[in-house]
Amino acid sequence: MVQLGNKLKQLRKKNGMTQEQLAKQLGITRQAISKWESDIAQPDIDNLAKICDIFNISADILLEIQVSSSLPSTKTTIENHHNANFYKKISVICLAFLFFDILLVYLMLFLDQSCVLQKIMKFCTLWTYVCG
Repeated sequence: MVQLGNKLKQLRKKNGMTQEQLAKQLGITRQAISKWESDIAQPDIDNLAKICDIFNISADILLEIQVSSSLPSTKTTIENHHNANFYKKISVICLAFLFFDILLVYLMLFLDQSCVLQKIMKFCTLWTYVCG
C-alpha cells in the first residue's frame, strides 16, 4: 500500500507540477506540501477534496480505498433481513413453549392432578385458536 505522501508526490510529478505550483492552487505553502509528501503531516478533508479536483481523481483512488469490497451487497442485506425475521419467529415459538412449560409445572404443582389433563387440553385448544 502506497502512503498518501508518496501517492501525492507521484500524482504531482505525473502532472508535471512543482510543490510550489500545487501549493499555489491549494492556497497553502510549499512547506505544507513537503510535509504531506514526507508523511510528516496530512492534508485536511478540504485540501483532500481540492487535491482530488486538481488531479481529477476520486478520493478512494487517492486514499487507495476499495469501496466495493467494504459495502455489503443488496443480496446480503436481503438475506440478513430474512434471517432476522426467521430468528424472530423462532424466538416467539421458543417463548411460547417456555410459557407452556411454566404453566404445566404450575398446574402439576398447585392444582389437583386429576384436573391437570383437562386444563392442558383447554390451554392447547386456546393456543390453537390464538395461533391459527
